[in-house]
Amino acid sequence: MTSIKDIARELNLAVSTVSMALNDNDRISKETRRLVHEKAKEMKYVKNGAAVDLQKQKTNLILFVLNDASRSFFSYVIKSLQKATAEMGYDFLISTTYGGHRNTAERFIKERRADAVIVYTKTIPDELLNEYASADFPIFVLGRKVETDNPYLRCHMVSEIRPLITCEYLIKKGHRRIGFVSGFAESFGTVLSLQGFRLSMKQHGLPVDESLIFDAGNSQAEDGYNITEKQILNRLDEMDALIFSNDDIAVGAMKCFNDHNIAIPDRISVIGRHNIPASAATVPPLTTMTYNNSDPEVYTKLIKCLDSYIRMEPDLKLEKELNENLGSAVIIERETVKDLNRH
Repeated sequence: MTSIKDIARELNLAVSTVSMALNDNDRISKETRRLVHEKAKEMKYVKNGAAVDLQKQKTNLILFVLNDASRSFFSYVIKSLQKATAEMGYDFLISTTYGGHRNTAERFIKERRADAVIVYTKTIPDELLNEYASADFPIFVLGRKVETDNPYLRCHMVSEIRPLITCEYLIKKGHRRIGFVSGFAESFGTVLSLQGFRLSMKQHGLPVDESLIFDAGNSQAEDGYNITEKQILNRLDEMDALIFSNDDIAVGAMKCFNDHNIAIPDRISVIGRHNIPASAATVPPLTTMTYNNSDPEVYTKLIKCLDSYIRMEPDLKLEKELNENLGSAVIIERETVKDLNRH
């Protein structure tokens, strides 16, 4: 039996385009609709009425796919999204791909178990997202760019490589020998932070010592503690400061320093990223940074925008507002960075 995918393959069109054309959606040009209908007739395509009815049945559910729900930053994102979806009258379902286990998330997308999907992980392939996003099943991707001409696959909060604000801050404070500690390698934040660190050092004419870039392996506090105890403690004399790709591993590292009577910031300056609640409670309180994607209002706008797509009335003005100025960051100055210019 001929499927929509078969027609799309024959015409070299996206599946979503063929689907909309067959339903005479006026977003598709008359010429394309004519070509699709002619090809469907030629290939003896017959609509499955039961399947169409099933696809149009609303679940009142939004699916959120991420890698690791246990991380402090994503706990905050989940809380913000839960509140926003509840206010809009939707239920909220979370599916994780931790450890590379993405089968359930992919099955939920393929079976359209929700009215819409938010994907905040690199582990779901672009091809699958392109194939299944459609007018009645919009997919929003956060934090990464997806090459697509599918109007129902939308990318938001896409960060670009730019000088790392935490590195810039340390350099202004007189630090030159700076190490970097990365978290989970598949994290958008880890990758962009390391790239930004290299860019900042280069722009200031400072060498990057590759042996002072440490891999914590994951992004939990215990990972920060372990990498500090195993590799960083015996390299402290080579560094003025350490940048951590997230606050969780910075918190773990600081506990290790405290356990070994390493004075912060007198012996080593420490700076994190994300401004999680625990960062204000460390001893001493952790200097960190935050993006405006930590603002709950961002996620309220995100859900309102997604709801407009679910209703097939995309609010492009709101979507533009959502994307403007995302990625702007600010330093939360506390007590873990020493100003070497004053000493």
